[in-house]
Amino acid sequence: MQTDRARQEEWKDESASRRMVLAVGNSLLKDDGVGIHVLRRLVTERRRPDVRYVDGGTLGFTLAPLIEETDMLVVLDAMRFGAPPGSIAVKVGRDLDRFVSRKRATAHEVNLRDLLDIVRMRGSLPPARALVGIEPESVEWGLDPTPTIASAIPAAADAVERLLDSLSGTRR
Repeated sequence: MQTDRARQEEWKDESASRRMVLAVGNSLLKDDGVGIHVLRRLVTERRRPDVRYVDGGTLGFTLAPLIEETDMLVVLDAMRFGAPPGSIAVKVGRDLDRFVSRKRATAHEVNLRDLLDIVRMRGSLPPARALVGIEPESVEWGLDPTPTIASAIPAAADAVERLLDSLSGTRR
């Protein structure tokens, strides 16, 4: 089994711009790893040469230097926001900041909130930032997402593509 650090390097493109798609979550806990599954789909089917794709897993604070090198950040994660399982939410800019500052619902939300706070305190918060989240159904032990969540992965990948275009002001 590869380590999180090895997966980061595997998807690193030296020609990539300062745009990054970052997946966080625990891929050993069914739907909690949905961000990583969306990232894999993007890498295999829709990879853009001007975007750096990073599987951040549960690395937490060690991701700060990567984020500090970024002008545009799109985070992929399981996210509890009170909707039916499989629902997708997109939070951009200050909406993202407000969302992660609320009461924490999962262990790695602590890392995302604190990670962005560290980067903000160092004066390196990406000006363009967003979160694409999918409401999980189950975070029990398991390597694969539940069928409900798996069926939401294509739509989440589409949302990332739209964000990459809108945050950069381009169309594909």
